[in-house]
Amino acid sequence: MASVYARVAKISNAVDRSNYLKDEKRQEEIVLHKENMQNSWQEHSSFEKGHQKTNVANNEALEVHIALPNSLANDKQMLDRVCDDLAHEIIVENKDYEYAVHWNHNRTNLHVHILFSERENQTELEPKIYKKDIWQDKDTHKLAKANAVNAELVHRKGEVQRDKEGNIKYQTDVFKPKDKQYISRNWVQSVRDITQKVLKAHGYELDLTTKDSPYLPQKKLYKGAREDYLEKAREWNKEVKRYNEGVKQHIELEPAQLENYRIVKKELLENVKEANAEEKKITPRAIQLVNDMANWVHQSLMQLKVYCKDNVGKEKNNE
Repeated sequence: MASVYARVAKISNAVDRSNYLKDEKRQEEIVLHKENMQNSWQEHSSFEKGHQKTNVANNEALEVHIALPNSLANDKQMLDRVCDDLAHEIIVENKDYEYAVHWNHNRTNLHVHILFSERENQTELEPKIYKKDIWQDKDTHKLAKANAVNAELVHRKGEVQRDKEGNIKYQTDVFKPKDKQYISRNWVQSVRDITQKVLKAHGYELDLTTKDSPYLPQKKLYKGAREDYLEKAREWNKEVKRYNEGVKQHIELEPAQLENYRIVKKELLENVKEANAEEKKITPRAIQLVNDMANWVHQSLMQLKVYCKDNVGKEKNNE
Protein backbone atom coordinates (compact mmCIF):
# COMPACT_ATOMS: atom_id res chain seq x y z
CA MET A 1 0.00 0.00 0.00
CA ALA A 2 1.23 3.49 -0.84
CA SER A 3 2.18 5.77 2.03
CA VAL A 4 1.61 9.46 2.61
CA TYR A 5 4.59 11.54 1.54
CA ALA A 6 4.66 15.20 2.51
CA ARG A 7 7.52 17.53 3.34
CA VAL A 8 7.76 21.24 4.12
CA ALA A 9 10.40 23.75 3.02
CA LYS A 10 11.05 27.37 4.00
CA ILE A 11 11.24 29.69 1.00
CA SER A 12 13.49 32.75 1.15
CA ASN A 13 12.67 34.02 -2.36
CA ALA A 14 8.99 33.48 -3.12
CA VAL A 15 9.08 35.28 -6.48
CA ASP A 16 11.80 33.02 -7.90
CA ARG A 17 10.20 29.90 -6.46
CA SER A 18 6.82 30.77 -7.94
CA ASN A 19 8.41 31.40 -11.35
CA TYR A 20 10.25 28.08 -11.15
CA LEU A 21 7.14 26.06 -10.27
CA LYS A 22 5.20 27.31 -13.28
CA ASP A 23 8.07 27.53 -15.79
CA GLU A 24 7.37 24.96 -18.53
CA LYS A 25 11.00 25.10 -19.67
CA ARG A 26 12.33 24.09 -16.23
CA GLN A 27 9.65 21.53 -15.34
CA GLU A 28 9.40 18.14 -17.00
CA GLU A 29 5.61 18.42 -17.24
CA ILE A 30 3.12 20.76 -15.56
CA VAL A 31 -0.23 19.01 -15.18
CA LEU A 32 -2.09 21.75 -13.31
CA HIS A 33 -1.39 25.22 -11.97
CA LYS A 34 -3.66 27.48 -9.94
CA GLU A 35 -3.24 30.75 -8.05
CA ASN A 36 -5.30 32.25 -5.23
CA MET A 37 -3.49 35.52 -4.64
CA GLN A 38 -4.89 38.71 -3.17
CA ASN A 39 -1.37 40.15 -3.07
CA SER A 40 1.58 39.28 -5.31
CA TRP A 41 4.70 37.42 -4.19
CA GLN A 42 6.63 40.62 -4.88
CA GLU A 43 4.44 42.41 -2.33
CA HIS A 44 5.11 39.62 0.16
CA SER A 45 8.83 39.89 -0.51
CA SER A 46 8.83 43.68 -0.03
CA PHE A 47 6.87 43.35 3.19
CA GLU A 48 9.25 40.76 4.66
CA LYS A 49 12.30 42.83 3.75
CA GLY A 50 10.68 45.90 5.28
CA HIS A 51 9.90 44.04 8.51
CA GLN A 52 13.24 42.26 8.90
CA LYS A 53 14.43 42.68 12.50
CA THR A 54 17.78 40.84 12.40
CA ASN A 55 20.59 40.13 9.94
CA VAL A 56 18.76 36.94 8.97
CA ALA A 57 16.26 37.48 6.15
CA ASN A 58 12.64 36.63 6.89
CA ASN A 59 11.10 33.59 5.22
CA GLU A 60 8.83 34.83 2.46
CA ALA A 61 6.70 31.68 2.16
CA LEU A 62 6.40 27.99 2.96
CA GLU A 63 6.12 25.18 0.46
CA VAL A 64 4.45 21.82 1.00
CA HIS A 65 5.44 19.04 -1.40
CA ILE A 66 2.93 16.15 -1.48
CA ALA A 67 3.02 12.92 -3.50
CA LEU A 68 -0.28 12.19 -5.24
CA PRO A 69 -1.76 8.95 -6.62
CA ASN A 70 -0.58 8.73 -10.23
CA SER A 71 -4.08 7.82 -11.42
CA LEU A 72 -5.27 11.34 -10.55
CA ALA A 73 -3.53 12.60 -13.68
CA ASN A 74 -6.22 10.84 -15.73
CA ASP A 75 -9.04 12.86 -14.13
CA LYS A 76 -8.27 16.57 -14.19
CA GLN A 77 -11.50 17.54 -12.43
CA MET A 78 -10.79 15.16 -9.56
CA LEU A 79 -7.18 16.34 -9.44
CA ASP A 80 -8.40 19.92 -9.21
CA ARG A 81 -10.78 19.09 -6.35
CA VAL A 82 -8.15 17.11 -4.44
CA CYS A 83 -5.57 19.91 -4.69
CA ASP A 84 -8.12 22.58 -3.78
CA ASP A 85 -9.11 20.56 -0.70
CA LEU A 86 -5.48 20.00 0.30
CA ALA A 87 -4.72 23.72 -0.01
CA HIS A 88 -7.85 24.69 1.91
CA GLU A 89 -7.22 22.23 4.76
CA ILE A 90 -3.49 22.97 5.09
CA ILE A 91 -3.53 26.75 4.65
CA VAL A 92 -6.98 27.55 6.04
CA GLU A 93 -8.55 30.91 5.11
CA ASN A 94 -7.37 34.24 3.77
CA LYS A 95 -3.74 33.46 2.94
CA ASP A 96 -2.18 33.87 -0.49
CA TYR A 97 -1.16 30.64 -2.19
CA GLU A 98 -0.61 28.88 -5.48
CA TYR A 99 -0.04 25.26 -6.36
CA ALA A 100 1.48 23.37 -9.26
CA VAL A 101 1.09 19.67 -10.05
CA HIS A 102 4.06 18.10 -11.84
CA TRP A 103 5.03 14.81 -13.41
CA ASN A 104 8.62 13.63 -13.26
CA HIS A 105 10.32 12.69 -16.53
CA ASN A 106 9.23 9.03 -16.45
CA ARG A 107 5.70 9.81 -15.25
CA THR A 108 6.15 7.69 -12.15
CA ASN A 109 5.77 10.42 -9.54
CA LEU A 110 2.78 12.76 -9.67
CA HIS A 111 3.12 15.45 -7.00
CA VAL A 112 1.90 18.87 -5.99
CA HIS A 113 3.84 21.86 -4.69
CA ILE A 114 1.72 24.21 -2.56
CA LEU A 115 3.43 27.58 -2.08
CA PHE A 116 1.78 29.81 0.52
CA SER A 117 2.24 32.75 2.84
CA GLU A 118 2.41 32.30 6.60
CA ARG A 119 0.61 35.62 6.97
CA GLU A 120 -3.12 36.19 6.75
CA ASN A 121 -4.19 39.10 4.54
CA GLN A 122 -5.83 42.12 6.10
CA THR A 123 -9.41 42.08 4.82
CA GLU A 124 -10.19 45.76 5.35
CA LEU A 125 -7.44 48.08 4.22
CA GLU A 126 -7.54 51.85 3.88
CA PRO A 127 -4.97 53.27 1.44
CA LYS A 128 -2.83 56.18 2.57
CA ILE A 129 -3.54 59.35 0.60
CA TYR A 130 -1.71 62.63 0.30
CA LYS A 131 -3.38 65.25 2.48
CA LYS A 132 -1.97 68.10 0.41
CA ASP A 133 -0.23 68.72 -2.89
CA ILE A 134 3.42 67.63 -2.86
CA TRP A 135 5.99 69.73 -4.74
CA GLN A 136 9.63 68.90 -5.41
CA ASP A 137 12.61 70.67 -6.91
CA LYS A 138 13.05 69.36 -10.48
CA ASP A 139 16.79 68.93 -10.08
CA THR A 140 17.34 67.91 -6.47
CA HIS A 141 13.96 66.15 -5.96
CA LYS A 142 13.82 67.69 -2.50
CA LEU A 143 10.52 69.01 -1.14
CA ALA A 144 9.79 72.52 -2.31
CA LYS A 145 7.13 75.17 -1.89
CA ALA A 146 4.45 75.46 -4.54
CA ASN A 147 5.56 78.90 -5.67
CA ALA A 148 9.30 78.15 -5.56
CA VAL A 149 11.45 78.51 -8.67
CA ASN A 150 12.07 75.14 -10.40
CA ALA A 151 9.33 73.43 -8.34
CA GLU A 152 7.06 70.78 -9.89
CA LEU A 153 3.90 69.07 -8.66
CA VAL A 154 4.61 65.38 -8.07
CA HIS A 155 1.56 64.31 -6.03
CA ARG A 156 -1.89 65.84 -5.81
CA LYS A 157 -4.01 66.08 -2.67
CA GLY A 158 -6.16 62.93 -2.36
CA GLU A 159 -3.85 60.82 -4.53
CA VAL A 160 -3.07 57.28 -3.25
CA GLN A 161 0.45 56.88 -1.87
CA ARG A 162 2.74 54.19 -3.31
CA ASP A 163 6.18 52.83 -2.36
CA LYS A 164 9.27 52.65 -4.62
CA GLU A 165 8.07 49.33 -6.09
CA GLY A 166 4.70 50.84 -6.96
CA ASN A 167 2.78 49.03 -4.22
CA ILE A 168 -0.05 50.90 -2.51
CA LYS A 169 0.68 52.10 1.01
CA TYR A 170 -1.99 51.43 3.63
CA GLN A 171 -2.94 52.87 6.99
CA THR A 172 -2.28 49.45 8.53
CA ASP A 173 0.01 46.60 7.47
CA VAL A 174 -1.19 44.65 4.46
CA PHE A 175 -0.45 41.39 6.27
CA LYS A 176 -1.12 40.14 9.77
CA PRO A 177 1.62 38.60 11.99
CA LYS A 178 2.85 35.17 10.92
CA ASP A 179 0.65 32.25 11.97
CA LYS A 180 2.47 30.53 14.84
CA GLN A 181 1.04 27.10 14.03
CA TYR A 182 3.72 26.74 11.36
CA ILE A 183 6.53 26.68 13.93
CA SER A 184 4.83 23.95 15.94
CA ARG A 185 6.76 20.68 16.13
CA ASN A 186 3.55 18.81 15.29
CA TRP A 187 2.63 20.82 12.21
CA VAL A 188 4.45 18.66 9.65
CA GLN A 189 2.71 15.60 11.04
CA SER A 190 -0.61 17.43 10.82
CA VAL A 191 0.08 18.01 7.10
CA ARG A 192 0.49 14.25 6.65
CA ASP A 193 -2.72 13.63 8.61
CA ILE A 194 -4.59 16.15 6.43
CA THR A 195 -3.20 14.57 3.26
CA GLN A 196 -4.37 11.13 4.34
CA LYS A 197 -7.81 12.47 5.29
CA VAL A 198 -8.35 14.44 2.06
CA LEU A 199 -7.23 11.63 -0.22
CA LYS A 200 -9.37 9.13 1.70
CA ALA A 201 -12.39 11.42 1.22
CA HIS A 202 -11.77 11.16 -2.52
CA GLY A 203 -11.41 7.37 -2.46
CA TYR A 204 -7.65 6.98 -2.09
CA GLU A 205 -6.40 4.93 0.86
CA LEU A 206 -2.88 5.86 1.96
CA ASP A 207 -1.03 4.81 5.07
CA LEU A 208 0.90 7.08 7.39
CA THR A 209 4.44 5.76 7.76
CA THR A 210 5.36 6.59 11.34
CA LYS A 211 7.47 4.90 14.00
CA ASP A 212 4.37 3.07 15.16
CA SER A 213 3.32 2.04 11.66
CA PRO A 214 3.87 -1.61 10.66
CA TYR A 215 4.61 -0.56 7.07
CA LEU A 216 7.97 0.08 5.47
CA PRO A 217 8.69 3.50 3.92
CA GLN A 218 9.30 3.85 0.20
CA LYS A 219 12.22 5.77 -1.26
CA LYS A 220 11.66 9.16 -2.88
CA LEU A 221 12.40 9.37 -6.60
CA TYR A 222 14.05 12.77 -6.43
CA LYS A 223 14.15 15.01 -9.47
CA GLY A 224 17.70 15.14 -10.80
CA ALA A 225 18.84 12.12 -8.76
CA ARG A 226 21.52 9.87 -10.22
CA GLU A 227 20.22 7.02 -12.36
CA ASP A 228 21.91 4.34 -10.23
CA TYR A 229 20.02 5.63 -7.18
CA LEU A 230 16.72 5.78 -9.09
CA GLU A 231 17.18 2.24 -10.36
CA LYS A 232 17.80 0.85 -6.87
CA ALA A 233 15.02 3.02 -5.38
CA ARG A 234 12.52 1.60 -7.87
CA GLU A 235 13.57 -1.96 -7.01
CA TRP A 236 13.29 -1.14 -3.30
CA ASN A 237 9.85 0.44 -3.72
CA LYS A 238 8.61 -2.56 -5.70
CA GLU A 239 9.53 -4.97 -2.90
CA VAL A 240 8.30 -2.60 -0.17
CA LYS A 241 4.95 -2.28 -1.92
CA ARG A 242 4.62 -6.06 -2.07
CA TYR A 243 5.62 -6.39 1.58
CA ASN A 244 3.21 -3.67 2.76
CA GLU A 245 0.30 -5.13 0.78
CA GLY A 246 0.85 -8.52 2.43
CA VAL A 247 1.17 -7.00 5.89
CA LYS A 248 -2.05 -5.01 5.41
CA GLN A 249 -4.00 -8.10 4.36
CA HIS A 250 -2.61 -10.13 7.26
CA ILE A 251 -3.53 -7.48 9.83
CA GLU A 252 -7.03 -7.21 8.37
CA LEU A 253 -7.49 -10.96 8.88
CA GLU A 254 -5.73 -11.04 12.25
CA PRO A 255 -5.69 -7.59 13.94
CA ALA A 256 -3.56 -9.02 16.77
CA GLN A 257 -0.67 -9.26 14.28
CA LEU A 258 -0.28 -5.46 14.26
CA GLU A 259 2.17 -5.41 17.17
CA ASN A 260 4.13 -8.34 15.74
CA TYR A 261 4.59 -6.52 12.44
CA ARG A 262 5.77 -3.39 14.24
CA ILE A 263 8.54 -5.51 15.76
CA VAL A 264 9.30 -7.16 12.41
CA LYS A 265 9.56 -3.74 10.75
CA LYS A 266 12.00 -2.47 13.39
CA GLU A 267 14.25 -5.53 13.08
CA LEU A 268 14.09 -5.48 9.28
CA LEU A 269 15.08 -1.80 9.08
CA GLU A 270 18.00 -2.45 11.42
CA ASN A 271 19.19 -5.24 9.11
CA VAL A 272 18.74 -3.00 6.08
CA LYS A 273 20.74 -0.24 7.75
CA GLU A 274 23.57 -2.69 8.42
CA ALA A 275 23.45 -3.94 4.81
CA ASN A 276 23.68 -0.37 3.46
CA ALA A 277 26.22 0.90 6.01
CA GLU A 278 29.44 0.16 4.12
CA GLU A 279 28.42 1.59 0.73
CA LYS A 280 26.07 4.27 2.18
CA LYS A 281 23.47 3.62 -0.52
CA ILE A 282 20.71 1.15 -1.32
CA THR A 283 22.40 -2.20 -1.84
CA PRO A 284 21.16 -5.40 -3.56
CA ARG A 285 21.46 -7.09 -0.16
CA ALA A 286 19.02 -4.61 1.41
CA ILE A 287 16.54 -5.12 -1.41
CA GLN A 288 16.88 -8.89 -1.04
CA LEU A 289 16.12 -8.61 2.68
CA VAL A 290 12.81 -6.94 1.90
CA ASN A 291 12.13 -9.43 -0.88
CA ASP A 292 12.66 -12.33 1.53
CA MET A 293 10.34 -10.79 4.11
CA ALA A 294 7.70 -10.05 1.48
CA ASN A 295 7.85 -13.71 0.40
CA TRP A 296 7.54 -14.82 4.03
CA VAL A 297 4.54 -12.54 4.63
CA HIS A 298 2.71 -13.73 1.52
CA GLN A 299 3.47 -17.38 2.36
CA SER A 300 2.11 -16.87 5.89
CA LEU A 301 -0.92 -15.10 4.43
CA MET A 302 -1.59 -17.95 2.01
CA GLN A 303 -1.39 -20.51 4.81
CA LEU A 304 -3.76 -18.42 6.92
CA LYS A 305 -6.28 -18.15 4.08
CA VAL A 306 -6.16 -21.91 3.54
CA TYR A 307 -6.64 -22.47 7.27
CA CYS A 308 -9.61 -20.08 7.39
CA LYS A 309 -11.14 -21.72 4.31
CA ASP A 310 -10.77 -25.19 5.83
CA ASN A 311 -12.35 -24.04 9.10
CA VAL A 312 -15.28 -22.51 7.26
CA GLY A 313 -15.74 -25.78 5.38
CA LYS A 314 -15.67 -27.81 8.60
CA GLU A 315 -18.23 -25.54 10.23
CA LYS A 316 -20.59 -25.95 7.28
CA ASN A 317 -20.21 -29.76 7.40
CA ASN A 318 -21.03 -29.75 11.11
CA GLU A 319 -24.23 -27.77 10.64
